[in-house]
Amino acid sequence: MMTTILRITYLLLPILIGYFLGSVNNAIIIGKVFFKKDPRDYGSKNSGGTNAGRVFGYKIGLLVIILDMIKTFAPMIVLYFVYKNTICLEEAARFVDFDQYAIYLAGIGSTLGHCFPIYYGFKGGKAVSTLGGICLFTSWFVTLIGLVSFFLILKLKKYVSLASICTSIVVVLASIGAIFLPIGMNFGIKANWMYSLFLAVISTLLIIRHIPNIKRLLNHSESKIKWMK
Repeated sequence: MMTTILRITYLLLPILIGYFLGSVNNAIIIGKVFFKKDPRDYGSKNSGGTNAGRVFGYKIGLLVIILDMIKTFAPMIVLYFVYKNTICLEEAARFVDFDQYAIYLAGIGSTLGHCFPIYYGFKGGKAVSTLGGICLFTSWFVTLIGLVSFFLILKLKKYVSLASICTSIVVVLASIGAIFLPIGMNFGIKANWMYSLFLAVISTLLIIRHIPNIKRLLNHSESKIKWMK
């Protein structure tokens, strides 16, 4: 009985920690503190890094993206090392690899918090920065493929939304490739189908959050970037 409770607790804890930390919205905080504006009242009405850059300037947008990535992998890295070195997990670990699952669950929790922040009426970002933070923490190989994909599509098409959607699919495919070419994984994370499924869940949420952008792309009303020649 105690082992079952322990397992449930150790599975729920990463989700909760990730969610409440992920709910901290850097674009809103920076906007209100330094500019006396809420980014959700301007531009695309979104509180992610892209709209923050549109409203407050590209430097602020880049800062928001970096901070959002950090808030995503911070709970992942802390929980990974805690779970990896916690003696009381010895019995529970016979059930699953808790250190690996802690990373995945914390990442899912962070992404849910970023998209549906409890502190801001559940109106948040679109999971682009969180996916970036997750890839950066888990695999340099997947990160590299994702960066090349993102900037190549952005260069060719000038749509941040299109580049984000396509890259979310590419990183899942790259993670599958890493299964057969076991390279580029960080912190001893295993390149397996569970890892690919984890990225697929995050990518699916990202695509769902971009449905309004997809509609605008289809009717040619989506805004293009102007800073990349």
